[in-house]
Amino acid sequence: MIGESALLSISLFGLAMGCQMFLVSGMRESFIDGGDARRAVHEPSSRGGRVVSAAVVIMIAVFNGFVISEVRDIRAIGLARAFDVFDDAFVVRMTLVPALMQLIG
Repeated sequence: MIGESALLSISLFGLAMGCQMFLVSGMRESFIDGGDARRAVHEPSSRGGRVVSAAVVIMIAVFNGFVISEVRDIRAIGLARAFDVFDDAFVVRMTLVPALMQLIG
């Protein structure tokens, strides 16, 4: 049987891959259409970044809703997941991945 932490990790991985596919598929489409790598990284990040940011803010609000729970473990899980989503989306998916794609060309 899968433990609770494994289920939470799987759900966070699914959320992260949704953001990743949304941004990277936009980069690929833009590169195929124009061929310029710098523009292909910048355009989807600016257009898709707003959508991903809105989704992440909603997810953080939902996870922070767990913080008002009476159960200590639920509060800890909610706070940890809110931080995980923020870190993954804003630091990794919207900063490091576009920077790495820019460097790779």
